[in-house]
This record gives sequence, structure tokens and C-alpha cells, in this order.
Amino acid sequence: MAVAVAAAYAGYWYFASSRVERLIEHTVAGEYPAIRITHGKVAVTGFPFSIRLRLEAPEIVAEHAQVRWRSDAATIEIQPWNLRRYRLALVSPHIVELGKLQGLHRLDVASEHIVVVAEFDGDGAMAGAMLDLSDLKITNNDGQRASTIAKLKIRFSGVSSMETEPLDSTFEISISADAVDIPALDVQPLGSRIRKVRAGFKLLGEISKYDKVSVDAWRQAGGTVEVQWLQAVWGALDLRAVGTVALDDELRPLAAMTADIRGFAEALQALATAGVISTAVARTGSMALGLIATPSSDGFPPVLTVPLTAQDGGLFLGPVRLARFPTLFR
Repeated sequence: MAVAVAAAYAGYWYFASSRVERLIEHTVAGEYPAIRITHGKVAVTGFPFSIRLRLEAPEIVAEHAQVRWRSDAATIEIQPWNLRRYRLALVSPHIVELGKLQGLHRLDVASEHIVVVAEFDGDGAMAGAMLDLSDLKITNNDGQRASTIAKLKIRFSGVSSMETEPLDSTFEISISADAVDIPALDVQPLGSRIRKVRAGFKLLGEISKYDKVSVDAWRQAGGTVEVQWLQAVWGALDLRAVGTVALDDELRPLAAMTADIRGFAEALQALATAGVISTAVARTGSMALGLIATPSSDGFPPVLTVPLTAQDGGLFLGPVRLARFPTLFR
């Protein structure tokens, strides 16, 4: 009996592994016409407790978005008893070519750990996904120092648009990032290092693909992003906010949010040091805001509740502009 069960399971394993391999090849062959996927040799291992496919020299090209990614190898792992859950481990280094996007032509990406887990429903639609990485280093060809992220986790869950009205069609994303250093932010008053980001978003309305026409159609149909919770510790500023984000007619962020802020006095001083406001305004503003801020009972600095808005290409904390936003598409 035991021999028969073992033989039956072995047969099932080989059947399931061949099915998974065919599914991947079907995807590579063009199930998603906007994306071209290629790879080299495939090795299938993992018997008896997993199905593991190692793909040599994988490459993904999204022609319309002018994005190309390639790496030395990638491993896809599935449990034989759950063919709806896929685990993808990516092997560093990675090359990302962005064409004319943002003026960058190539990014060299290295990470100690990059894992993507995706789950699919019975119809084959993606029900959720998770990205987990650590010690990410991104170097581009503009001569600046590398951008780095110590830890990043992104979780996604979707609701099929076939089951909902267009503007009820949603997906939800949660983001957790630690020690983010972006050289492009050096020119900003609060500096290039964001110590912590925690956020949860819900997108209302369906975007068929990420290009200018589709995103603008989503905007005109009333598409928005609900910021369910957001925390960012950037320089001296500890900001927590909720609200709604849309896009203006130039496809720049248009936001109406409410923010609770600690460290506003230090942030004003940073703005003065950067020449955004005068030292006198920083001093007076700090005193005035201190009078309306709510004292903390936990020994931390007082909390200031103010509107956080994005309009006309700028991010504003009350009347003070913190940063500039470019359009999403040039």
C-alpha cells in the first residue's frame, strides 16, 4: 500500500511539475502581449516536497513603458499541493534599463534578498502578491552615489473589476520601508535620508496599463487613491497622515490630507537653513505653531495637526512647500 501511495505521489509530482513548466512557457509565449519574457535553460528539482524551477538568464521587457529587466538567474518554487501560490527568488545582480524614462538609461540593482510571492484565484487572476527585499542598492549612470534601502516590504491584494463597478474596482497596497537614502533628495531641505515609511493605500478605479493615455483616462473617470494610513520619518519630521490623492490635468499629484506632525520646529529650522524661508519666519512660525500644537502625554514632542496638500506640482505642509513633484509622464 505504501509503495502504491509513494508511486502515485511521484506520478502526481511529475505531472504537477510539467504543468507548472507549461504554464510558465505559456506566459513566456505571450499571454501578456504588452510584456515579453525570455529565459535560458530551465532545471526542475525539489522532489518530493516542492517543485523548483531555476531559470537561467531571465529577461522581462515592457516595450511600451520602455523598461527592460534581466538577471543571471531566478528560481520559482511551488508546493505540489497548492498550485496557486508561487514563490519567486531573484538572484543578484540585476540590470534595469529604463529607456528615456526620467532620463535614466540603466540601473544596476543588487540586493541580499529579493523574494516575490504571488497567489492566484480559481480563474487564474492574481489575488495577492508580496515583495520582500533587504540591503537594496541601486546605481544609475548619472554619476551620483547609489540609492539604498535597508528593508522593503510591499503587499498587494486585488479585487476583480468583473465583480465590481468601475470606480469600486480596487486594489490595496501596504508598504514598509526602512533607511531609504535617495541622492536626488539631497537638494530638499529635509535631506536625502528617509528613516522610515509605513503606508496603506487603496486604489479606486481600474487602470488597464501604466501609460499616459490609460492613467489620464483613469483620472478623468474619477479615479483616486485613498491613503488609509501613512507614516514617514524624514529628517526631523515625523509625519502621520490620512486622506485622498488624485492627479491634476498635468498628471501631477493632487492631494488633500490631514497630518499629525512631530518635529515641526526642527523642520522649520531645516527649511530656513536651506533658504526656503527666513530665519525670522522659522523662529516666529515655531513659536506660533507651538502654541496651537497638542502637548504629548508620553514625553515626546507636541503634535501639530495641519493640512497636507499637493497641488501645482508641489507638496505643502500648511502654507509651506516641502518638495516639488514632476509630472508622471513627460
